[in-house]
Amino acid sequence: MAASAVVQGNARQYSENQGKIMKIKMSVLAASIAMAMSAAVMADATQQSPGGNTNPSSTFQSSRDAIDAMAGFNGNASNAAESFIDQTGDNNNANVLQSGNQWSRVTQQDDGNLARVRQQSGTDNESVISQQDDGNLAKVSQAGYRNDSIVSQEGHWGHAYNGAHVMQNGDLNDSYILQEGWANRANVNQQGDQLDSDILQDGGFNQAVVSQSGYGHDSYVSQDGFSNRVNHTQSGGWQNFAQTMQNGVGNVANVTQY
Repeated sequence: MAASAVVQGNARQYSENQGKIMKIKMSVLAASIAMAMSAAVMADATQQSPGGNTNPSSTFQSSRDAIDAMAGFNGNASNAAESFIDQTGDNNNANVLQSGNQWSRVTQQDDGNLARVRQQSGTDNESVISQQDDGNLAKVSQAGYRNDSIVSQEGHWGHAYNGAHVMQNGDLNDSYILQEGWANRANVNQQGDQLDSDILQDGGFNQAVVSQSGYGHDSYVSQDGFSNRVNHTQSGGWQNFAQTMQNGVGNVANVTQY
């Protein structure tokens, strides 16, 4: 009953946080329009079978370094699975479900953060979640061989409420999400092998969605400002590359490559 009460309490708090987000969002959007910080821009790009390899902007150097540092398997090979959870504050909730030779670390500070890690299939998968400020939500699900996921969320102004969802299925996939600000949303779905996704968002109410399937695709997203949106969809075996960098308010970019 105690565990159920905690979960229900977190659910109520998360619902209340969503109400706060909507109030903050209306205020921010009104202020943004009044200040004319940026005009809305929409861009679409569709390519078929481009192929090739391209290096990302130096903006993503720190994320690439962090992913490279996780290369191989950092867990203790003699243990079936390892989980490290460190929580400071009130009403934080961490749930880790692992089977096999898996490794995860969850660090949460402040109040009302939720972290979910599921690594039940495959081996040598690694997940790192770090959340600061209030009401952040991170969910990571990995299956296969040596998939790596890093989620780091922290915020100011409206005190966070960022949300990140990562699903990876296959071998040697990498996902990096860093959200600084509040009420940002990032969703990564990678089904295949050697797929890379880096997302860095700063500001408020930005949204990034990355969906990749096949082999060897790279996706890089950087958004700074408010209410910007990016959608990267890549498939096939041609090692597609997509990079979108947006700064301002209300920008929209859609990339589809197959």
